[in-house]
Order: sequence, then C-alpha cells, then structure tokens
Amino acid sequence: MKSTAAALRDNLLQQARRFSTPVLPLNEQGQARTHRRGGLKTPRELFSRSTLWGWLASPYSAKCRALLHYKQITFADASPSALQLYCRIRPAVGRMIMPSIRLADGSWRQDSALICDEIEAEHPIPATRPSGAAQQLASSLLELHADEWLPIMALHFRWNRPDNASWAQREFGQHAFPLLPVNLGAHLVKPAANKMKSFRRAQGVLPETHPGIERYAVELVTNLEAHFRDTNQTFLLGARPCRGDFSLYGPLYAQLYRDPYSRALFAEAPHVVAWLERLHGHRCDESFPELPCRVPPDSNPANTYLSRDSVPSTLDPIFRGIFAEQWRFLHALSQSIDEHLDAQCEHSCDDAQPQRISLPRALHSLPFMIGGSAGKRRLLTYQAWRLQRPLDLYTALEVAPSRSLELQSVDAWLRRLDAIKQFCAVRPRWRLEREFKLPLAKEKFYASRLRM
Repeated sequence: MKSTAAALRDNLLQQARRFSTPVLPLNEQGQARTHRRGGLKTPRELFSRSTLWGWLASPYSAKCRALLHYKQITFADASPSALQLYCRIRPAVGRMIMPSIRLADGSWRQDSALICDEIEAEHPIPATRPSGAAQQLASSLLELHADEWLPIMALHFRWNRPDNASWAQREFGQHAFPLLPVNLGAHLVKPAANKMKSFRRAQGVLPETHPGIERYAVELVTNLEAHFRDTNQTFLLGARPCRGDFSLYGPLYAQLYRDPYSRALFAEAPHVVAWLERLHGHRCDESFPELPCRVPPDSNPANTYLSRDSVPSTLDPIFRGIFAEQWRFLHALSQSIDEHLDAQCEHSCDDAQPQRISLPRALHSLPFMIGGSAGKRRLLTYQAWRLQRPLDLYTALEVAPSRSLELQSVDAWLRRLDAIKQFCAVRPRWRLEREFKLPLAKEKFYASRLRM
C-alpha cells in the first residue's frame, strides 16, 4: 500500500492536473502532441527547430520572430523567394502569405495570432501572459489594435508616400528575386505591390482620412514615448513583455521605422526606439546594416509585470484613443454581422435544428474615424472573429463567481478610462468560427447563435 504522504502527493497532483491542464496542440486524430520534460508531460516542442518564412518588411512576421527569440526558441529565419512562396508555401498553407511556419514535424502554421498562441502554450516560460485580469485584457486590446487597426497607418505611410513606395517595391524585388538585378526584380514584383496598394480602400486609407492617419501616428508614437520616459519601464506593463508589446512592435518597426521615409516619426522618440530594439528577433538586416539587430533577451526571473494587476496610467491616452475610434467601429461591425446573420437565419434556419451559417469574408462599408478624420472602410469578418478574444476574457470573469475580485479589477480599470459602458455594449448574438485546416486558399467563417 502507498504511504499516507505518497497518497496525499498523488491526490494533489491529480487536482493540479485537473485544474491547470494546458492548452495543447492537437494531431490529426484530435490527440494532444506531448513529450516528457523531466517528470512532467508537456506539449511536444514543435517550434524548436522550426522555420519561420517571412520578410523583414512583414509586420506579422516581425511579431512572430520577436516572440520566438524572446522565448529563446531555436528556429531558422528564412526570407522566401517568389519561387519558394509559390512552390513551397502556397501548396502547404493554400496561399502565398507571410508569416508561415514549418514546424519540426513537417506540419505548417499560418496566422500570427494563432502561431503566437501555440508558441505560448508550448513554451510558457518565460511568460508573456500576465496573471492579472486587467493586464490580460489590456494586452489583448493592444494586440487587437496593432493587428487590425494599425494596418491603416502602415498602408498609408508605405504606399502613399512615393519615396517609401519606391523603396518598398525594390525591397520586395530583392527578396522575391534575389538572383536578378534590383531594377528587374522591382519590375517583376509590381503586380504584388499593386495588390498591396489595393487594400488601402478596404482599410479606409482614403484622401479624406490621410490627415487623421498622420495625426494618429504622431499621437501614438508621442504617447508611447511619454509612457517609457515617465515610467522608466522597459516594456508596456512592466519589466517583461506581453503580447501587446510584440504586436505593436510588428507594424511600428517593420513598416514605420524600418521604411526609411517614415522613420522621421521616431526622431523625437528615443525611448520608443530603445523599446523596439529590445524586441528585435532578426539576426541581421542586409538592407540596413547600420541598424541594431537582436541581442540575447533578458530572461532574469526577477523581471515581472507590475504588481496588483496595475495598468499604467501613462497608457491611458492610447486606450482612450482605442475606445474613441476603433472600438466604435468594432461595435458597428458586430451589430452589422448580427443583423446579417439574423436575416440569413430567418430564411434558412430551423429553430428545432440549430445550424452553422456560412459567413462572407467581408460585408458592406461603414463610416469610421481615425485621428479625427472621417471616412469609410469595409466590414471584415476576420476582425469580428478577432474581437471575440477580449470579449471572451471579460465573459470568463462574469460567469465565474470565484473570479469576482478579478472582475472588479477589470471594471475599475475600464471605469478609469470612462470605457466600461462602451466595452460592455458589444454583445454579439452569434459565435464566429474560422476554418483552420491547411491548406486553405480562402478564409472560411461560420456562425452559430449564442444562447442569451
């Protein structure tokens, strides 16, 4: 028979496993891929010895690269040529798109948010997810802002400024056709550059919004500079980076700072530049050898997030800007998708048989504001799918009585921003799901009605 101590230990281990089961990547049979690390069963290290395919000019590749480096994961950093994009990446993931990651077992991943989720699950240490609920929500909102709002800014500065546009086309040509003369490579990538330019209208990058986009860019950099200068913090939420850091780093460095003719935005922001340099994940940059590259990350366990689930007040101007403009648009997006699905369900759904309804990738355009300028942009289903992340964090607190103190912390922070009514007003009636199985030539979305 087991000793009393052994029985107690086994009972405690069972309870720990029951209440702290990690989210594991699954194999084709739906089973978690695991391996043994010491005496513990952990996710198999598929990102170790993986290959990240992405150009330095790609913001989402920069985000993933920075996280991989901070986690001290050994990976190969590959800049794909046009031939590799077409013959290797396209068959594997369905599209010529970056970033794409080939894992150690030969499987592929695409979409920076999902890639970062799996990296964090497989390599939880060093942590990039705060334990406090308010800090978790702040990080999630910053990631949503960086991934789904800052492309407006990046598209404008890269493709509406002739000097930057000319430089970017030559940069693309050098990566896509590395063996050809630079001018010939730039000519051959012109269709791809024109496709990138075509995204401007859908994102709301229009002549009437150009002044607001430029105002907003200046305000964002200025507010970040004030935060780092006044708090003397190394990252947004303390001495350790969160997903918000990596997400903002992507477009701010890969598109605004690295593009030579928008770098002047950072001329009076040395603390922001130092923050960007701390997050670098690339080993070298042949286009700009004079710029710093990655250094070994500071993995001192004493580096922590701010205590007491505190979100610095120096970030309040950024969050107020998010709720004043992006959140209003996301609210309208959520309502429009609900109305679209309600109408679809009215004609095709059987109340006794709940159904998944297919959803288009984009709906009509709606008014929006950026930097005080008004324009119109398309309603993209992907953004509504991403909106569910911060909403899910809050809902998880609401439905769990044991987390009432965490809910109070979040509510107190949202009240400080005068944003709690705005945040809680977004209550989608439908749950959106996205097709994940690769290769996937086009994004596919489905919706199921939520039980209210």
